[in-house]
Amino acid sequence: MKNKITGKLKRNVGFMSAVSISMGTMIGAGIFVLPGIAIAKAGSGAIISFAIAGLIALTAALSASELASGMPKAGGSYHIINRSLGPAIGSVAGWGSWVGLVFKGSFAVVGFAYYFALFVHLPVVPVAIAAIVFLTFINVVGAKESGTTQILMVIGLLIILVVFTGWGFFEVNFSNYKPFLPYGWDSVFMVAGLVFVSYVGLIEASAIAEEIKNPRETIPKAIILSTIIVILLYVLVMFVVAGVAPHGFFAGTETPVVKAAEIFMGNTGMTILAFAGLLATLSTGNAVILCSPRYSFAMSRDGLMPDWLSEVHGKFYTPYKSILVTAGAMILLVLFVDVIGLAELASAFNLVLFSLINVSVILMRVNKPLWFKPSFRSPGYPLVQTIGTIASLSLIPAMGAMPTIAALLFIFGGLSWYYLWGRDRIENKSVALDISRGLRARMAL
Repeated sequence: MKNKITGKLKRNVGFMSAVSISMGTMIGAGIFVLPGIAIAKAGSGAIISFAIAGLIALTAALSASELASGMPKAGGSYHIINRSLGPAIGSVAGWGSWVGLVFKGSFAVVGFAYYFALFVHLPVVPVAIAAIVFLTFINVVGAKESGTTQILMVIGLLIILVVFTGWGFFEVNFSNYKPFLPYGWDSVFMVAGLVFVSYVGLIEASAIAEEIKNPRETIPKAIILSTIIVILLYVLVMFVVAGVAPHGFFAGTETPVVKAAEIFMGNTGMTILAFAGLLATLSTGNAVILCSPRYSFAMSRDGLMPDWLSEVHGKFYTPYKSILVTAGAMILLVLFVDVIGLAELASAFNLVLFSLINVSVILMRVNKPLWFKPSFRSPGYPLVQTIGTIASLSLIPAMGAMPTIAALLFIFGGLSWYYLWGRDRIENKSVALDISRGLRARMAL
């Protein structure tokens, strides 16, 4: 029933599926759960927080689009960073990508359970675990089926959120924005780090590059289009939520968008937005279980993880063992980590990852390897990459001690894993090594 490492993934994911996977990973618990927490911590300044996080995410989207169009392989950011910065940093990126997405997926299914409770009063944890089991089954069956499901959910979400923001724009009371920065700029940057989890997943179309049709053209278009749409949508949603009620109105609620809809759309609107919350959180969980196993699959194929993680199912052509391990990790997180902790850790890991992606573009442009021929080049180079790297790393300490320590420990853990496990199993073919050799040769001369 299965093929071993020689098994190949099947190209059956089109442009719309790629866009919906990227958008579906972003449009989820981040916007349906975090606005209330963000407003409580930063007031109306939370609108700026979402914009700052979005702009940082956009720099990574441009960089990842260039890199993925030149290296369309499964594993996305892991493969990109492995070939540019070397397998040691690639190990950090692979583990960071996988774990960061697992944290986001766990955060999403917990958000799904909160919204499900608006319809049926059941405990949060069992509902979240049931959602993971259901999504795991869909993704083992095939990426095409998962992509089709994703398209339907994302289209439904976009329609509902466009109606919500369009209607809510005319119901805003500008006095509710005062004071706009009740806790100062420090709170705005701290919240920007917290809500960065909302944009985690924007480059996940590159993680399934070996299953996407015409990946060199499709992936850049999917990543950039989905990122721009989601940034605009998030800022508009926050503008409406912060403007229809005083700051304290949303404190302590896990369903802030539903409460906002109830104010100006009544019970019917509240029900529709609650359904949208279900779709959004479920689509995020689905996209995570679709994309994150491709990181462990790619690392296993390279020798940085056990061989059995790269087994492809003989009937469904999916990395089913990697999918099952991802689902198991999500269940453990749902059982033992609170929702804010999930959001903060997912943000911290991915801020590190996005900075590495920006640095990778600079290395590729400097070295110009003959095998790297991207179909897309990031505009604004190298300013975009420099700003993106500095801003990404600056947001982590702004979030507080716990996410900063977790990010540092994870970097150390990824490097340790490489030197203890993978150093003798993988050949270094990176651009960083080529640059290092060139420098040593010039110094010798």
